[in-house]
Amino acid sequence: MELIYYPNPLLMDKTRPVKSDEVDLAQKIHRMFELMYENNGIGLAAPQVGWDARLFVLNIGGSKEGEERVFINPRIITRTGTANDTEGCLSFPGLYVKVKRTREITVEYEDMEFKTCQTKCDGLLARAVQHEMDHLDNVLLVHRMSHTDKIRNRKLLDDLREQHDSSLEEDRESQ
Repeated sequence: MELIYYPNPLLMDKTRPVKSDEVDLAQKIHRMFELMYENNGIGLAAPQVGWDARLFVLNIGGSKEGEERVFINPRIITRTGTANDTEGCLSFPGLYVKVKRTREITVEYEDMEFKTCQTKCDGLLARAVQHEMDHLDNVLLVHRMSHTDKIRNRKLLDDLREQHDSSLEEDRESQ
């Protein structure tokens, strides 16, 4: 399991609900936290590691000392207000743009024991939950960018595309 980057098509794979008999669930989640910390992130969704599951991990503290959270089969059940703030994404290294999100949400999800939970979120937690849920619904940071941001960040996006194409070519040559 490794972090994948835009424009890898795995980021756009349809996600499936996670069931309690998921093979190696705890090990996969542990690896996701490791990758998140290795890349200085605060959240990581399953599609970002090529896994087609409706699951993400979060630790808005950004280190192992913070509170680690696992959201399995999440859905937002209430939304209140709006906030516009800067976001980054581990699948878009170096890209930071303003994104308009709901200010406060209530999210329903299953925990590691598949017990249904509800959490009210605001601030960074609400933003992070919505960002990771976007990944589960095949919405990427580039889809949330304004036209101006796309122009401003064209070189970075082109570089990511070029790196992706180069790695595909290297894979073909090694086979």
